[in-house]
Amino acid sequence: YKVNSQGIFPNTKSLANEIFKKEIKTRKGTQKLIGVINWYRKFIPNLSTKIAEISNLLKGKENKALLTPKKEKVIYKVKEEILNGAKLCFPNYKKKFLLECDASDIGLGSILRQEDKIIGYYSKKIT
Repeated sequence: YKVNSQGIFPNTKSLANEIFKKEIKTRKGTQKLIGVINWYRKFIPNLSTKIAEISNLLKGKENKALLTPKKEKVIYKVKEEILNGAKLCFPNYKKKFLLECDASDIGLGSILRQEDKIIGYYSKKIT
C-alpha cells in the first residue's frame, strides 16, 4: 500500500500482474485471480457480492473455472475501481463515525465513514 498524509492508497503495480492479462481457463487460475483481487478488498465496496459469481466457480470438484464475457466484465470493473480513486482516509477520533450496512441474499456489506471520507469497506459473501 501507499501511505501519505491524505490516506492509504492501493499500490497498483501488481494490477499489471499477468493474471489480469491472460484468459483464465483453470480452477488454479481462478484461485490466483481471486487472491489478487482480495488483496485490494479493503478498497472496494461490496467486493464479495461483486465477485460472487467468480468465486462460485470454485465450488465443487469439477473444473468449471472458465470465465464468461460477463464474468470478465466484472473483473474489468473491479480493476477499474481500484485504479480510479480507491482511497481510505485516516480516522479523526474527535468526529462522529457513521456505519452504513447493506445485506442481500448474496452478501453483506458495510462502509465506515466520517462525513464524506471513507475509513473502510467491509464485505462478506453468504455461503
